[in-house]
Amino acid sequence: MSTKVQETADDAAISKNSAANAGYYRDPFIQFFIQKTNRRSPLINRGYFARALAVDVLIRRFITICRQSGDGRSQVVVLGAGMDSLFWRLYCDAALVVGGSEASGEGMPSLWVEVDFPDVTSRKATVMKSVPTMSRCVAGLPVKAVELEALEKGGKTSSSPYATGAVSASSPSTSGESSIPPERLTFTPTPEGGCSVSGASGYRLVTGDLRDLEALKTSLSSAGVDPSIPTLFLSECVLVYLEPEDSCAVIAWSAATFKRAAFVSYEQVRPNGIFRLNLFESCTLPRLNNTLFCFVPLTLLLPRFDPMMLSGK
Repeated sequence: MSTKVQETADDAAISKNSAANAGYYRDPFIQFFIQKTNRRSPLINRGYFARALAVDVLIRRFITICRQSGDGRSQVVVLGAGMDSLFWRLYCDAALVVGGSEASGEGMPSLWVEVDFPDVTSRKATVMKSVPTMSRCVAGLPVKAVELEALEKGGKTSSSPYATGAVSASSPSTSGESSIPPERLTFTPTPEGGCSVSGASGYRLVTGDLRDLEALKTSLSSAGVDPSIPTLFLSECVLVYLEPEDSCAVIAWSAATFKRAAFVSYEQVRPNGIFRLNLFESCTLPRLNNTLFCFVPLTLLLPRFDPMMLSGK
């Protein structure tokens, strides 16, 4: 099942690229995470635009609240991050807005951690290494608006590993990291065939399986995640692919471990809805696990997050 679930990362990236190409929102980076383009239907494009906008708004609100209270620190942990480009879009926000000239990660959380299977982290690290602008973002260096415009106008070039088919941990391009000091950006192969990434921007990429909480705890600890700091957990169409007991365990653990936590979950909730049926027609996705069908109607889904509502959460 894990292989099929990993394939959803590619399908989601293709759909997000389709929405960006259709002009719903700007994302110069998602193109580097896909092996092929596929123009989705207007319904799918709108659905992915709504998904991107909702997640953007909630994360920005969380970071703003944290900056206005306490010591200003915050953490974002992306569960099953896949080939998502959210970190780079947020980092470059100041340069992506109309009239913007340069971005250097203003408004980002203190720590941004992405977790996924080893194969996914290996591929994602390869893309980072191969695209200089992405490497500089992770290293916490400034990025100019003209660079982002060039990426958008030029499309995929030979700098993208997907353009050449060279996506592997053993033979990555190093064009993106060659001029960056190692203290600002490091790539470390993992024993299970993945790759961990650590950047001066606060970005971390680690391997982990959400079905193995002990291993997940170890990965997050190694990334520097601090349970005492306000933390937002983000799950975009991830929990629904876990068995109910596994997904509920992740939610309960995050609530019990982190003193101040928020959980943003964007998941399928209506198994027979029009959007979900159209999505399955346009993508090669695995059939959803019992999680989706165990929490219908929606009133059965919300109580899973009751631990997050306890005092102090």
